[in-house]
Amino acid sequence: MKSLHALPDLEEFAGCIHSHDDLSKIIRGHQCIEAALEHLISEALPYRHDALIRRLQFTLKVDLAIGLVAIDRDAREGLLALNKIRNRFAHELANSFSREEVDAVMNGLSKRQRFIVKDGVNYEEPAERFRVACCAIFFDLITTLKKAQDQKLWDQATHELAEEMIADDHKYYENVDDEIKARFLKLKEQRDK
Repeated sequence: MKSLHALPDLEEFAGCIHSHDDLSKIIRGHQCIEAALEHLISEALPYRHDALIRRLQFTLKVDLAIGLVAIDRDAREGLLALNKIRNRFAHELANSFSREEVDAVMNGLSKRQRFIVKDGVNYEEPAERFRVACCAIFFDLITTLKKAQDQKLWDQATHELAEEMIADDHKYYENVDDEIKARFLKLKEQRDK
C-alpha cells in the first residue's frame, strides 16, 4: 500500500523554494505543499486512506480538504492558481513566471495566508512573489495540521481519563483540566520523539 508523500520539514521546504532554478522552485515547492495537504486530509479523516488520498488529483485534494473543513474555503483559488503554474512548468517548456500567474496565486490566498504574508505582497519580481505565496500556503497548512494533531491528542487524553473514571467510580481527580493537560503533554512528548 502506498503511503503519503513524506512531509518535508521547514529546512527542506526552505531549500526547495529558495532554489535559483525556477523549475525546481515550482515543482518542489508544489510537492511540499501537496504533501502537507495530503497529511492534513489524512488527519481530518476518521480513518486513514493514504493510498486513496495519494491517487487523487491536486484539485480534488483541495476540494476534499475544504469539504472536511481542514482548510478554509477561501484558500481554494490560491491553491488552484499555484497548481496551474506547476502544471504549465511541468508540461510545457516554460522557463519563467508571468506576473499574472503569480498575482492569481497572491490574490487567491486565504485571509489567514494573507496575514502570514503581510509585507511580502510588496515584492515586485514574480519569482519572489511566488516564493512568498508558497511560504504562506505551506505555513498555513503545517500550522493547521499541527493543531489537528494536537486536538486528536487532547481528545485521546480526555477519553482515557473518562474511561478511568467510569471504570472506577471511586476515582477522583482534584482538577480534571490539569489531569487532561498532563496526559495531553505526555502523549505529545511521545508523538514528537
